[in-house]
Amino acid sequence: MMNLKDLVVIFYITAFLFSFFNLIPAYPIFIVFGILFLILYIFFPDKIYISRTNKLLYIIGYFYLISAIITGIPFSKFFSYENFRHDGNFYITYMPLFIPILTTNFKSKINYYNLIIKVYKIISLITLGLTFSFLAKKPIGISDGDIYHYLFKAHNAAGGYYLMLSVFGLIYLIHNKSLFNLFYFLSNLAALYFSKSRGSQLAFIWVIGLIVINYSFKSGKLKKIYYIITIIGAITIILTAYYLSTEHGIYNLSTQNTEIMDLNDPNRTANISDRLFILWPRAINDFLKSPILGIGFTRYNDFPYMFEGIRGLLYFNTSRVIFSDAHAHNSYLHVLAETGIIGFIFFIFLIKEMFFISKKIPDKFFSNYVYYSIFAILIAGLTEHRVYTPAQVMPFTILVEVIIYMYYNKIYLED
Repeated sequence: MMNLKDLVVIFYITAFLFSFFNLIPAYPIFIVFGILFLILYIFFPDKIYISRTNKLLYIIGYFYLISAIITGIPFSKFFSYENFRHDGNFYITYMPLFIPILTTNFKSKINYYNLIIKVYKIISLITLGLTFSFLAKKPIGISDGDIYHYLFKAHNAAGGYYLMLSVFGLIYLIHNKSLFNLFYFLSNLAALYFSKSRGSQLAFIWVIGLIVINYSFKSGKLKKIYYIITIIGAITIILTAYYLSTEHGIYNLSTQNTEIMDLNDPNRTANISDRLFILWPRAINDFLKSPILGIGFTRYNDFPYMFEGIRGLLYFNTSRVIFSDAHAHNSYLHVLAETGIIGFIFFIFLIKEMFFISKKIPDKFFSNYVYYSIFAILIAGLTEHRVYTPAQVMPFTILVEVIIYMYYNKIYLED
């Protein structure tokens, strides 16, 4: 007979099954059901275990709450659906990892490994059908010329989602070589291509490079060089764009220029130059104005800016609250702008915790999947605010939580 712990995990996996669209935000509902089961479980005698991962998420969550409240955001607005759907989507994306484990000795007659693989294959077949509809000029969902959003509101959301599925499929193919697994992988890779999400495609190419290095060379020197080149290249591009924007006036960064400054203007330029010379420099300027705690969590897109505090130290944006999908198009700059050095340190701790989990997972496939997925998220975060994006990252955190259920003792209790 299925117990309560099984029901919670089943709801997680069901949420993963319904993660292939966000036109209607259905799959977070299943996480809510999981929380309800958790509340019911409190009335049972079994002990609830709060892991180090849970504790870290609680600390980060409270920090973001305080960061927003001190800038004047009312509790009612912070805890609103609009905030969690847009600016504060960190809480939705990492919701699975907020929930404590129900037992450290999870025994079940259900083979969750096989169940996850079956769900992946179902999603891959659905994706293939959607791709055929697009190629037949009768797209199901949203399309814009040669760009296919699939069942997502934005093509970058689709790209981020299929980036993660492509990584999952590629790692599974490497561990279980067969024509059928190649077929499932190519189905998601085609979706990644037709989404025309350049940042997601770049991230996938980068991950392939890392896989080739790891599987072809025993020495870790080449991998370190790969990391260093990536970091130096990213920093060089960012600083060059900032220099050209501020010193040579490619774009006017004056807060009076509302046509350019308004992130929420649907008519603003939506291309690479927009990111390089407006969004990134603005985030850097925000960070320089308030380097310790940033201008406030969720505050990057709240215009016109109204600062209070000590410039160059603690300088908060206290303007009216605007909920939207606007962001700095770079996770690192966005986090620095809104939460400063302190927030960025927490950000590093979060990434480090994900790598810790990947290394402790005893199953080689799941371990590699989590490991390479983290890099996919990090590289995609160079061109979008992907690290906190539900469409890309929440399916990943759902699977990580299921994996934690399966291997809790191995991950947290064994040296």
